[in-house]
Amino acid sequence: MSNVIVGIGTYLPERIVTNDDLEAMELDYDRAKTGVSLDEWARARHGAISRHWARPGGCTSDMATVAARRALDDAGLDPRDVDVIVMATITNDYRLPQAAMLVQMSLGSTAKVIQLDAACSGFVDSLLVACGLLDAHGYVNALVVGADTLTRLGRRRRRGASPPEGRRRPWRPVVRHRLGWAPGPLREGAGRRRQDAVLSGGARLRPPLLAAHVPRDPRLGGRARRVLRAGGGRARGPDPRRHCLGSSPPGVAQHPREGRRASRTQHGKVRRHVPAHRQPLRRVDSGCAGARKVPRRGLARHALGRGGHGLGRRDLPVVRLQEKRDASAMTLGGSLDMTERAPVRRFGVVGAGTIGSGVVRLLSDLGAQVVVVAPRPGGVQRAVDTVRGSYMVDVERGRLCAADAYARLRSIRFTPSYADLDGVECVIESVAEDLKTKQDVLAAVEAVVAPDCIIGSNTSSIPIARVAATAARPDRVIGTHYFWPAHRYRLVEIATAAATSERTLRWTLAMASWQGKVPLTVRDSPGFFTTRILLVYLNEAMALVEEGASIESVDSAMKAFGWAMGPFRLMDAVGVEILRGVHDAISGHLGVRVASVERLRTLLEAGYLGHGR
Repeated sequence: MSNVIVGIGTYLPERIVTNDDLEAMELDYDRAKTGVSLDEWARARHGAISRHWARPGGCTSDMATVAARRALDDAGLDPRDVDVIVMATITNDYRLPQAAMLVQMSLGSTAKVIQLDAACSGFVDSLLVACGLLDAHGYVNALVVGADTLTRLGRRRRRGASPPEGRRRPWRPVVRHRLGWAPGPLREGAGRRRQDAVLSGGARLRPPLLAAHVPRDPRLGGRARRVLRAGGGRARGPDPRRHCLGSSPPGVAQHPREGRRASRTQHGKVRRHVPAHRQPLRRVDSGCAGARKVPRRGLARHALGRGGHGLGRRDLPVVRLQEKRDASAMTLGGSLDMTERAPVRRFGVVGAGTIGSGVVRLLSDLGAQVVVVAPRPGGVQRAVDTVRGSYMVDVERGRLCAADAYARLRSIRFTPSYADLDGVECVIESVAEDLKTKQDVLAAVEAVVAPDCIIGSNTSSIPIARVAATAARPDRVIGTHYFWPAHRYRLVEIATAAATSERTLRWTLAMASWQGKVPLTVRDSPGFFTTRILLVYLNEAMALVEEGASIESVDSAMKAFGWAMGPFRLMDAVGVEILRGVHDAISGHLGVRVASVERLRTLLEAGYLGHGR
């Protein structure tokens, strides 16, 4: 056996949770009864001091992909050079496909995939399997991955104060049913029948599926319920699925009690201040085979007539919404071939303000080398302070350790000169929302970058055709509208002009997938897609204040509705000058629908620029 390891890559979630943090969460530990702190108790019994927690929604394949890319970069290999991928995990993202297949898809590899259902020594077992395959089948390169997201095996729940030596059940395993899942404790001594009902590794359902709990019908015997839960055919007695779905439309439960329970499960996050605008990006269906098709006709119904709205079909952007791991785009006019996945190691970002600093943070978190150009006087120091402050906030809140924060800051180079962009593979412009400023930046960038360098404009309202009108090569200019904060929000709006090449679009979609974003591809128009909706939303908020409502009441109402912050807090955070530029760019297109936003000009003239400006 002459196989050698040529590259190593690792990844750990940024958030570190200590024993003291767990005790502060008040799960079920009572210091008064034990006489010691949770940290002292844990050190004496199992030695755990801290643990890394994955972010909400973080998956095993996401972490494995980051580590795999680092290993490939360390070895100097391209994902297409890998012949076989062997991965060990007990925490699959979904029941199907396996996490290893998702890693293969994210890397853009065509290698053979093998997954071992093993933990602890699973990585060593994967090494042995990979060595055997290299020797027996003549493979040249093997990628071995070991990854687990153990924080997804259960959910914390307060069960009252009970001593650690007593009967404790702070975690609720996920119990599988025929048509969905429901959290519930496993009874001690329940035997294999109950053990088989647990989802392997706490696997979650895919976002397009709506979980529906099978009601406990008293007319069904125990054997019939066991058959249904085990996934078998229809047993004797009434079919409990009729109580759940029946002939109801997708996503609606008919059983009176279970319908309310399903509704609370799906919409309970709204009262917990989870941004509601993330939820429409997920398709919801009943889990039936026929309901999982792309809803082309449903999307087509958004095309409004001219009657009463002043909007025609040509005024509406054509939308393509692509989920992170979908092989093809969700589109009204076909799909895109996503085979082009050029690895990017050097990025350039022009401007590091509110949005630009988040883009810099996003790229450095992924291990890329970032050159930040801040040409204005004093711009370099402001950019350094903004990006460093973003990292320090996460360190103070326990989301990131200080060593990782400083390591990522070292991958960022701040400069006032455009000449330092020489050699970068992609430049993202994120300057003020002004056409002349963006065109000047584009000309300065084109003078120093390579002919095949992609240039993305982080504009939220100005059509890309106008931005690229003075460009030497408009075919490589594309709109990449990130949302604040860019390193946290998954959505990125991609706008293409008539001159934008197909290669530029494919490359940008591949980059968005690498960044873990959900790309929303829209037709080039003033305000694109989301900004038009947002500006009308802000306009109505200002109209309510004009009619006598208080700013605090409007913000509180929208925050309770599900937004992360109210409209006025959002305007303050984004900046009055930026919103004024957005309004000027699309007010001629939307007309009286955004008339109240014109009052922002009065604030700007009075010197009110927004928080921290």
